[in-house]
Amino acid sequence: MKLNELKELAKKILVEQGQHLPQAFISRKDGSMAIVALCIEDSNKDAMRKLLIKIVRESEAASYFLVMEAYMSSAGKGMPYIPPSKSVERKDCLIISKYSKDMRNDTIVVPFHKDKGNKIIFEEEIKVGESVSTWNAYLEEEGIQERMELDVKRINDDFFKDMAKRFTDKYSGEMFFKMSLAERKKALDDFVKEERSRVDKKRFE
Repeated sequence: MKLNELKELAKKILVEQGQHLPQAFISRKDGSMAIVALCIEDSNKDAMRKLLIKIVRESEAASYFLVMEAYMSSAGKGMPYIPPSKSVERKDCLIISKYSKDMRNDTIVVPFHKDKGNKIIFEEEIKVGESVSTWNAYLEEEGIQERMELDVKRINDDFFKDMAKRFTDKYSGEMFFKMSLAERKKALDDFVKEERSRVDKKRFE
């Protein structure tokens, strides 16, 4: 099975059934394919991930596919990280991934929405290629979360650096420190309000 073939099958299932439950397609050592349904909820993600890792390793699989519905969003340059599930601009999407023992991984993201008649409309597909994922059974379990947290920290650090630069561009150091304490407090409060307004406006664009 190829990634694009599975993508088309997943889209067909989504259109016909209105949803696509999480499934793993595992290539066994003897050439057969095992299909595993995963009951993924916020309360049991860790247990499902460990179960998938166990099945993949016991199957001695050289590769496997994973299909699931998810939310996607884009932080955008100069924006703080917000989990897709909490983002006001989140989109529904299908994620079709291939994970290989040799680490040549591939992912296609298919955003979609439903029209007024509840018909599923697919949007432009996104080819992600290699990425760090907690659903990659070939990665060492320890360290995955730390790597993902570092990515989030990098995004947020960039946001605060940009924010600090905008502040120094607006108030030169000399000008700011000539202000009274009350004036400094008001300047900081006003700047924070402007930043919140800027972020909210950009998120709703």
